Amino acid sequence: MRASTKLRLQHEQFDAAHHQCMLLMRIDSGNEEASMVMADIMFRKAEYDAAIYHYQQILDSRPNNYDVLQQLVRLLRRAGQLPEAPKFLTAAEKSSARASFDAGLHFCKGLYQRFANNPREALQEFNLARGDADWGVEAVYNMVEIFLDPDDNNMWEEPDSGRPDNQDAVRDAERLLNEVRSSNHGDWSSTQTTRHEILDSYRMMATHQKSGIDKAEHMLKNIVSTDPEHVPANLALATAYMMTKQVAKARNRLKDLVRKAKFKEEEILEFEKCLLMQADIYNESGKYDLAEELCKRCLSYNKSCAKAWEMMGVIKEKEQSYADAADNYEQAWRFTGELSPTIGFKLAFNYLKAKRMVEAVDVCHKVLAVNPDYPKIRSDILDRARAALRS
Repeated sequence: MRASTKLRLQHEQFDAAHHQCMLLMRIDSGNEEASMVMADIMFRKAEYDAAIYHYQQILDSRPNNYDVLQQLVRLLRRAGQLPEAPKFLTAAEKSSARASFDAGLHFCKGLYQRFANNPREALQEFNLARGDADWGVEAVYNMVEIFLDPDDNNMWEEPDSGRPDNQDAVRDAERLLNEVRSSNHGDWSSTQTTRHEILDSYRMMATHQKSGIDKAEHMLKNIVSTDPEHVPANLALATAYMMTKQVAKARNRLKDLVRKAKFKEEEILEFEKCLLMQADIYNESGKYDLAEELCKRCLSYNKSCAKAWEMMGVIKEKEQSYADAADNYEQAWRFTGELSPTIGFKLAFNYLKAKRMVEAVDVCHKVLAVNPDYPKIRSDILDRARAALRS
């Protein structure tokens, strides 16, 4: 019955899998594997509360089931409930005297810190899982992604003159990728090989050198020619096109992909970024309704997506709907852990324009607490909001 349920799930026959799983749980109510499959079914059907319930049931009896714990962390992020994750991480840590040495726990904590917009803490946790046979490769790949894009910026945008040079980060990423390659001794599945090549292409693009971008583009075209609907490879190729100012090529590739590609749970992060990149292209060309539609679609997959909330804020601000813009920036600010000074500035500015002076002052203080020298926030927003409150 377990095998039959998994087969139906694999073929996305969710109702049949759900029925089979219910029969299985009736026969053996304490069957952990059945509970995991049930949670997976709910997860795939986007019934987040039900999926969270099943994962919680498993973790209540075995808090250090790290496979379930990492799935729960991912799910809480998508459901917009990431702040619930630490209590499960703490329970896992307290489950045994040796839990603090478990690579699985450090991986789960790294995942949480990454989603919570704490790249430094995430790197520390992933580094502690890095040498493990089960969790090591995935930990390294997460580290590489953080090194190449710690602040979740758009790689195709010109490097900010105020941003520190990223060549050390690129070298660190290259060292980690070489470490994984040498430790696997060529014994890889095609999926692992493709993932490694895509990360290596991002590493080459992150140099912002034409030779590196061209080499990455060639590598990615080879992958896409074999698998035209491979979401991560298409996203990386669209990124290369954006970096070489071939915006129309990027737009057409993304447009075809989001229309044709079959949704796969394991590609959700990349699919989300495809939607956001296409939304960004539409936003830049003034097609705000299409951009907003894509942002909303992105949020249907991940309620915690700060970039989607921020972009909708940008659109509403351009339309001079400052109250609506503030509502969207408020969500973006919340889902970046109130740590992004850029979003904080935008939120405070729109509070000011929407006559919400107390909230504007409060956000200014929070931005200045994280970044005391953040430009213009004191003169352009804080002083004006205080003056308005006094008058």
